Amino acid sequence: GVLRLITAAIKQREVDELTPEQRAAGIDDAMVLATLEKMIKQRKESIVQFEAGKRPELAAKEQAEIEI
Repeated sequence: GVLRLITAAIKQREVDELTPEQRAAGIDDAMVLATLEKMIKQRKESIVQFEAGKRPELAAKEQAEIEI
């Protein structure tokens, strides 16, 4: 599931930000890393919210996604 989320996020960013010519060349490593960093940041923010809402099981799920 996590790998599907990553693939979808990268593909979405590719479609949103690149021209058709750039898409043919492919996405560069910097863009992939930026996408992954953004996803990790979102997960960390979710963990804080889940812990504040006394939902440790959801916080643990988010942490597991970060580790993958």
